[in-house]
Amino acid sequence: MSTRVVDTNVAVVANGRDTHASVPCCRKAVELLMQLHGTGCIVIDGGGVILAEYSRRLHPQGQPGVGDRFYRHVIDNQGNTRRVRTVEVDQPRGAALKAAFDRGTLAKFDPADRTFALCSAVGRAPVATATDSDWVNHESGLMACGVRIDYVCGRALAASGGVEPLPSQAHPQTRR
Repeated sequence: MSTRVVDTNVAVVANGRDTHASVPCCRKAVELLMQLHGTGCIVIDGGGVILAEYSRRLHPQGQPGVGDRFYRHVIDNQGNTRRVRTVEVDQPRGAALKAAFDRGTLAKFDPADRTFALCSAVGRAPVATATDSDWVNHESGLMACGVRIDYVCGRALAASGGVEPLPSQAHPQTRR
């Protein structure tokens, strides 16, 4: 069984609307969410920050997209610890990460993504992200604090913010 903290951008990409992600990236996001919906476990915070973040970008009715269906699944399974695991981010495992957010190497890490990172560290589950370059930009500091990152569409695509490189950029020619 796979366990993940899921950044909102993965569900938005899976919905295929309001995103600049490529079709292959959208497919990968759909595959991950369907796998988590089928047999996986999603980690969220006990304070409701992640659910509030989801509510700003996803439809709780579970329609029309796969990302919306994922959100509905999380809502419906909050009491089922095999499907949705809640962690308290105030635990000691999150202390180093919180200190890094406050005054250390991660002070510039997106505040909207901090709870996802804390859930990863405390819940010992990778955080899935699709098109957010902030995870790549702060990768070493996050990993040093116990955060594992699953780049759903690949690290290079996340680094570009979800924009596919032009063919000339993807395979630069060697000059002789």
